[in-house]
Amino acid sequence: MKESEIREAIASGKTQLGIELGSTKIKAVLIDATFSPVASGSHDWKSTYENGRWTYSLEEVWSGLQDCYRNLAENVRRQYGVPLTTVGCIGFSAMEEVAFMDFHALMLEPRRGAMQRELLDKHYLRKHGVNAYYGQS
Repeated sequence: MKESEIREAIASGKTQLGIELGSTKIKAVLIDATFSPVASGSHDWKSTYENGRWTYSLEEVWSGLQDCYRNLAENVRRQYGVPLTTVGCIGFSAMEEVAFMDFHALMLEPRRGAMQRELLDKHYLRKHGVNAYYGQS
């Protein structure tokens, strides 16, 4: 799409917004009708270990989402000179399969207890610490 067409799509709400709450960043990308990225924004964050689980407080989720969106909106205004006031749709992705599997396992068998420490550590330490080997730079 031409820049003028992208600007019109943004102004008329004919874009799609994807937001991913990852373990080290909240990321947002705005795409056009051709599924091409138009702009992006992000927010860095860190989990805390509480009650045997790596987690984020609800306040951190909300403030992180707000900061990520604010960053995206500023990038849209800077790149295209129009405010981001509406989108055609929004999709969310949150954390990764390990958290999803742990939640469902707890729902199926509440007495099973927390996920094994080795799995939690492997999932967390692959992105954090001295020997980290996966993640965003």
